[in-house]
Amino acid sequence: MRNSLFSHSQPSRWLFVAKPLAIAISASAFLAATSPAANAAHSPGDRDFNQRIYVGANVGLTRLKPRTAGTAFKVGDDSSSGGSLTLGYDLTKHFSVEGFFANLGQAEIARRADNVKAGDIDYKSWGASLIGYFYNSRRAGDYMRGFDDEGFYRREGLSAFARVGLSRLDTAGSVDFKQLNDTGIHLGAGLEYGWSNGIAARAELISYDEDSKLVSIGILKRFGQAKPYPAPAPIEPAPRVVPEKPPITPLPPAPEKPAQPVAPPTVLFEFDHYNLTGVARAILDSFVADMLQPDPRLRIRINGHTDSFGSESYNQKLSIRRAQSVRKYLENKGIASDRMEIRGFGETQPLNDNATPEKRALNRRVEFELLKD
Repeated sequence: MRNSLFSHSQPSRWLFVAKPLAIAISASAFLAATSPAANAAHSPGDRDFNQRIYVGANVGLTRLKPRTAGTAFKVGDDSSSGGSLTLGYDLTKHFSVEGFFANLGQAEIARRADNVKAGDIDYKSWGASLIGYFYNSRRAGDYMRGFDDEGFYRREGLSAFARVGLSRLDTAGSVDFKQLNDTGIHLGAGLEYGWSNGIAARAELISYDEDSKLVSIGILKRFGQAKPYPAPAPIEPAPRVVPEKPPITPLPPAPEKPAQPVAPPTVLFEFDHYNLTGVARAILDSFVADMLQPDPRLRIRINGHTDSFGSESYNQKLSIRRAQSVRKYLENKGIASDRMEIRGFGETQPLNDNATPEKRALNRRVEFELLKD
């Protein structure tokens, strides 16, 4: 007479830790993705998410422990090797869906009386999961044009995620046993690190059932390019209108007035650039000829500024680069470097409120401050 086994084990101490942890992380993922703080903020509301397909594979160690209480058998070895193949689709910046097939390996069954191996039970599972990404390490300063949630949009950097889904567990073996359930909910949590080429590495813990767990590492590949937020359209210069000149009526000569002091100019820059335009170089040439060359004792401070588009840290660096670009040009024109100082103010001292492209264009500037000895 053959003895019967049950393929589901009693809950173990390990399960009492892992399963509540996975449930807690799954709840955190849901709350992080649906809370006002997560959706309020960072990217503009009209931004589109680039939905992408990906495939992946992982390998790892499994723990398989069928229930053997009340039988003449016991689990001889509950450790095995396993792996899975996945096909996924990124739905939103916080959620993806995955279909998978997992081969979880074998549980060794031994006779209780003499500890001799009686056979094996093979475990396989397949199903679908909802993946929730609730943390990402990337911030706006990591990108030229980005926001604090940029890593979620691009699936780049280090992410923490949790999964929940429905799966079917299939078992087969060389000993007589009874499978109590074949369909159930599986839970998991892990870390993922993604690169800009669409490749990502994963480390994850998944509980497929009470008696089947998988700890794995793997790799996946997303197809297509993540879409960065588009830069604002460049400002088209207004057409120059030359008014018709009225007939000139000779005027009596005006009394002579004292010459007015020449004010330092302002140099404007294109969006996200610190290179000088042709107009800017012409302005600087006049500044050298009218003020700096006639008075070799004159010293100046070069102050760089930006608009408010982008992170504060990125704009601070950009404002310094703009001031450095102007100083280098003046040095090439023969102005000694010890006559010049530079400062960068980032977006902290706007001339306008940055509400329109035209106003932002006037904030992307370098100004000059005359220094007294």
